[in-house]
Amino acid sequence: MARIAGIGVRTIFATAVIFSTVYFARFYFTRYVHQNSNAWYSGTRALFAAIRENRDSYRRVCFNVRPASYQLQTFGRFYLNGIPLRVIEGIDDPSCSLPGTLAAVDSDHHFERTDFRVLAKIEDVDGNPFANLSGYR
Repeated sequence: MARIAGIGVRTIFATAVIFSTVYFARFYFTRYVHQNSNAWYSGTRALFAAIRENRDSYRRVCFNVRPASYQLQTFGRFYLNGIPLRVIEGIDDPSCSLPGTLAAVDSDHHFERTDFRVLAKIEDVDGNPFANLSGYR
């Protein structure tokens, strides 16, 4: 009886290890690049550079990008300092559908609005899609 219980415990332990490994790998290789401090190297830097390059004729930038280790307002204050763009978190704000809007959206979220055109497709350091920057003048 003790031997059967020991085999059951080992089977449960092995199953838990396998599931933990699979879930960790799935998180690490998909979401983690957007949420850790290295997200700067995974497209965040390029996204803010694209916003700076395309800022003319725009009054606001709306974000639907998963935050990295810092919140969006921190990134906005630091990297868009001195640029007269209103930073809006989320794309559901009614002003995010008006002319003069830039929209920064994760590549894995569908974003399609009439009159918006893609200005830049941002990739991470591995060449995978990170975010899209669209604009409506």
